[in-house]
Amino acid sequence: MKAVEFHGLDLRLALGLFICWEGLHQLARRACRTSKCAPIRETGATYLCSMLNALWCTFAGLYLSKAFLDMPDESRAQLDRDDPNSWAAVWVKGAAYGFLSWLAMDLLHCFEKYPHNVGLDALAHHGGFIFLTSMQMSYEIMPVVAAWLLLGELSTIPLNVRWFLISYGKGDSLALFLTNLTFAVSFLVVRVIFYWRGVAHMLFSLRPLLIGQPCDAPRVPLYILMCAVTAAGFLNLWWMNKILRMALRVGKYKKKGKPARKKR
Repeated sequence: MKAVEFHGLDLRLALGLFICWEGLHQLARRACRTSKCAPIRETGATYLCSMLNALWCTFAGLYLSKAFLDMPDESRAQLDRDDPNSWAAVWVKGAAYGFLSWLAMDLLHCFEKYPHNVGLDALAHHGGFIFLTSMQMSYEIMPVVAAWLLLGELSTIPLNVRWFLISYGKGDSLALFLTNLTFAVSFLVVRVIFYWRGVAHMLFSLRPLLIGQPCDAPRVPLYILMCAVTAAGFLNLWWMNKILRMALRVGKYKKKGKPARKKR
């Protein structure tokens, strides 16, 4: 391990990926304009790009989280290019550039839709994650945390499927019911169980390494990141309660046009 320093971001790479995401968004927007469904025409491109980002982040997060399982905490805590295991941390930083550039692109389109279709919560969410992701990448600390945060995008996949089903008028279908269950299970696994396991490891294993020698990580960015990640875990618990209530609405869908029977 080595002393933690500020390395900054490769702005040209970030800009290049931002342009790629914007190009994909414009192609998706053109394709969605031919839809007969109004929600698809208006915001379908946003959800298509969100789906692509979720698929990419899930693949990268799963592969890299698995790789970190076989590595010591020193390799999980910091990107040290003299470490033979540093390839995983380097790949995490590369994957994070893709996520960061998608956030920036989506934030741009959120501003376009504000305040009619987008609220301040969405703007704050994207802005906050851009700030925190940039900080983690710039100091090159806790790559394992970045890996399982990327994996958390797994639950976004059924969430986007849910939006498309509702947009196409399938809000009372069996497909939506099963999608809600899938969303709830995936959220529970990656954003509650796996997430809180990662938070405990971050606080009790990685933190002592990063504040000790030779790392001596700057306290302000380190504790901002740790507090934000922990706070997001509590927010996930609050959301989990709402998601379970939504997913466990048994019998709310229709079969062959007939309403579900009411319980007596």
